[in-house]
Amino acid sequence: MTGTYFGKIFQLYALGRNYGYTDEELQEAETKLGCSLPAALREYYRVLGKRDQVNDAHNRLLPPEDLYFSTDKTLVFYEENQAVAVWGFRKDDIQQEDPPVFGAYNNEFDDWFEDSPSTAAFLLSMAYWNAALGGLPHNAMTERLSAENVAFIEQHWEEQKNISYQFLRFFTHDHNQILVLTVDKDGAPNGLYLAANNKTEYKNIVDTLALQWQYRSDENDQDA
Repeated sequence: MTGTYFGKIFQLYALGRNYGYTDEELQEAETKLGCSLPAALREYYRVLGKRDQVNDAHNRLLPPEDLYFSTDKTLVFYEENQAVAVWGFRKDDIQQEDPPVFGAYNNEFDDWFEDSPSTAAFLLSMAYWNAALGGLPHNAMTERLSAENVAFIEQHWEEQKNISYQFLRFFTHDHNQILVLTVDKDGAPNGLYLAANNKTEYKNIVDTLALQWQYRSDENDQDA
């Protein structure tokens, strides 16, 4: 996925240029850590590392200078918005080009779970999730879903599979919008988050789904 997923993120966020760290900044961080970063993460920092809209709308990509090793030597590079969870690379995987990403809750570093099969997949999943949680200006959410609603989404949007092992399912047409279904431990959908990069696209989806939205970014918009 490395080298191909950037286009999806640029399309979703309507970006027009790189927003990255310099090689000098990354080398300084690597010197501080005492190791080289996995190639996929280093590439991401160089292309999108400084774009807060993508990396800090909800969950947060750590700046290179803030990367650290946990007590069990896992290299931590991402954190949940309230630091309830963190994500990183196991020490034996750091030298891989695109290693899997593991997460831990409440800084309990002895209880890591595999979150994503690769770094690129993880970063794409976080870009999707951050978009749905405020990274894009046009968004909505609801927990009022029926089986028919879910079936309609599955039929009319393409699922982006094998990205995350968390309780999230991602759907899009053309990466001008993202629909995220949250599911419980048994895989049953229990919430829908929608985001689009332009108002027309957003309103078309809202009207098409005809759901009882519990939140809409345009609820106070006179043009809604």
